[in-house]
Amino acid sequence: VKTVPLKYDRTGRGDKELLNELQTMQKLSHSNIVCYLGTEILDKELHLVMEYCAGGSLATLLHVMGALDEQIARIYTRDLV
Repeated sequence: VKTVPLKYDRTGRGDKELLNELQTMQKLSHSNIVCYLGTEILDKELHLVMEYCAGGSLATLLHVMGALDEQIARIYTRDLV
């Protein structure tokens, strides 16, 4: 579960962008993309329920290791296609 604080503004633009992103996530189906399972809103927070991914995220890997070598970056990029 990933938690995102909801930010309300008068324009409603943030809500529209968030809804568009959720709709895109619902449509994605690929063996190398974490599966979106649903959402729940509690106490001004959006909880994204997603498939468990052992080993963490690419963002965590980058935070721990720093910039990836070009060869490694190619492997990750190739897996997305």
